[in-house]
Amino acid sequence: LRVHCAEALGTPIVGDYKYGWRAHKKWKPLPCPDDGEANDQDSKEKASPGLDPEKGSILDGEPALHLHCRQMIIPNVELALQKLQLSPNVDLLKVEMLDLICPLPSHMQRSWDLLCN
Repeated sequence: LRVHCAEALGTPIVGDYKYGWRAHKKWKPLPCPDDGEANDQDSKEKASPGLDPEKGSILDGEPALHLHCRQMIIPNVELALQKLQLSPNVDLLKVEMLDLICPLPSHMQRSWDLLCN
């Protein structure tokens, strides 16, 4: 997905410095709607966006990767293995599914909120 967005579509994912490095060399953070000076100070700090929950949005000089899987539905492998131990004739297509849902990371939520206003 990252390679396809960057190379084939020419629209790299925000914060993808591996495949979107050309676009990120020209990256300019969006001006902060509240205070434009706060953005300049944030971009000068060298703390890693992954370690600071207040950093990494599109307001920062070095945004964190904005790639997120909101939901995954996968088979319950533990339950499938338990059923297989009891009977080798179990239909694995009928195994209970796990529905995993994850909210947006804080840096992406801040970017989303800014773009939706």
